[in-house]
Amino acid sequence: MIIIAFPVKNIHKYIENESYLYIEAPSGCSNCTYNGKLHRHGYYCRGVFIDNNCIDITIARVICPVCHKTHALIPDFLVPYFIYPLSVILTSLKKIFIKM
Repeated sequence: MIIIAFPVKNIHKYIENESYLYIEAPSGCSNCTYNGKLHRHGYYCRGVFIDNNCIDITIARVICPVCHKTHALIPDFLVPYFIYPLSVILTSLKKIFIKM
């Protein structure tokens, strides 16, 4: 499952500051009734198109200690299952609808 983890004002700062290391694990599992803190479970890389380049960013993962379901903590500039950040998607939609 995916959890939108925190607001990030600048994609490049997220990468430079290794912000994924400082994300606080959320409380509560959306898969079961567990209400405590989820446990850190590792990281994975995800490609994102920024400035006409594909850049790998690191995404933190957490796991529920009860049901063992893992969750990805993605920053709010990403859209789940899309390679383009939210800003690029919104700009593209704006250009399409303004031309209509």
